[in-house]
Amino acid sequence: MCESLCPDCPLSRGSADALVAQEAPRSEPQVGVDPAGCPGPGRERMMAGPIPLGRNPAGLLALIGAPSTLAGDDAGVVRSAAKQIGLVLENLRLREERRAREARLARLLSYTMRAQEGERSRIARELHDDMGQKLTYLKMGLKVLRAKLPEDQAIAGLADNLRGVVGDSLEGIQRMAIQLRPPALDHLGLLPALERLAHESAAAFGHRADFQALVADNLRLDPDREVVAYRVVQEALTNVGRHSGCRHVSLVVEQRGDTLLLVVEDDGAGFDVAAVLGDGDPGRHLGLDGMRERVELAGGKLSIESTLGAGTALHAHLPIDGDR
Repeated sequence: MCESLCPDCPLSRGSADALVAQEAPRSEPQVGVDPAGCPGPGRERMMAGPIPLGRNPAGLLALIGAPSTLAGDDAGVVRSAAKQIGLVLENLRLREERRAREARLARLLSYTMRAQEGERSRIARELHDDMGQKLTYLKMGLKVLRAKLPEDQAIAGLADNLRGVVGDSLEGIQRMAIQLRPPALDHLGLLPALERLAHESAAAFGHRADFQALVADNLRLDPDREVVAYRVVQEALTNVGRHSGCRHVSLVVEQRGDTLLLVVEDDGAGFDVAAVLGDGDPGRHLGLDGMRERVELAGGKLSIESTLGAGTALHAHLPIDGDR
């Protein structure tokens, strides 16, 4: 806004603000024309129109020049330009709103996953410290009781069966506690935990597995990212064991600069990635979506390549340092 023009000039602050206010209720920006020209030096002429933004104008677009240089068609030019500027500003506003919503959603998801991991840890401790110890005492008590029972085959057999049930329950609780929060991740670090996970999955599903780590010996991620890496590999190996029918699984952990690459590859049946992800049934790809969300919230990216009859490869890239 020109501050040097006289008060009667259409471009003085008061006159221009009045024009914006006057045009505010209209859906289409109207162009104001000064037919008499400016009374000040230069005898300039002005065409102006408000820049629309939502229900209220964002400002004023003015075209100024000598009367001989401004024709009646210029009013349409001003109107069109003001409308285009308004559209650009509106798009910028909507984009910022979308970014803010996405940032809030990302914070909420991150908080939810942290809370979930905290609850997993609490349940794992309770299973180990409470139920695990009680079942251990019960198993030991049954052993003592069995030694003192009379030589009655029926009673002795029942005691032995009960000990077996308690032992199986104790092993099941220990497996649940490890799945909820693997102690190796806390005590040994990410790489030993992943190697153990690969071999345990192979033993459970009946395929061969190999593990390869191409990283620095002292590599450690921040605790949240280590949990993400472990959960992604855990979900991937579970999917492989349940659905692929493979004979061999390879888990590779490789450091590439400031990025950690996790690769889980199998020689199983494979699947049509696009068809599974786009079939509209979230139950079929809930695990894939969960892995992708975890990785992206940690500042990384995840990709899946698969060919029917030729196996599947999952690649997860996680930043080693820096903020998410």
